[in-house]
Amino acid sequence: MLDKEILNNISKDRLLIALLLVSTVCALILIVSGLVQIRPSDVQVPVRYSAYGVTNLYREKWYYLISFIGAGLLLLVLHPLVILKMYKEKGREFAVGFAALTVLTGLIGVLLTSAVFRVVSISL
Repeated sequence: MLDKEILNNISKDRLLIALLLVSTVCALILIVSGLVQIRPSDVQVPVRYSAYGVTNLYREKWYYLISFIGAGLLLLVLHPLVILKMYKEKGREFAVGFAALTVLTGLIGVLLTSAVFRVVSISL
């Protein structure tokens, strides 16, 4: 477990706290936008695009879109825990680097999720 000294060091590290807050906001945007935009229907929605093969858009049932909410939950819960553990085991540099990659992952996730939901809203 994390002891008080490490938690005090983390709470004084403004860059790490800022990165954790930005990644949390990205995860919450992923979760909330997914919950707001998912609509159950019998229509199959496009979920994947590929330039290879006969069809470019692959279609699945609407509940496939719940996986985007799951990705947001993983980003919200697991990544901060990994960052804290990394801070304890490997030091500040690794934790800040992983937190920056988490923010990048969150931003890419928000962009991809919004693009997928735009395509889904067009097809419904």
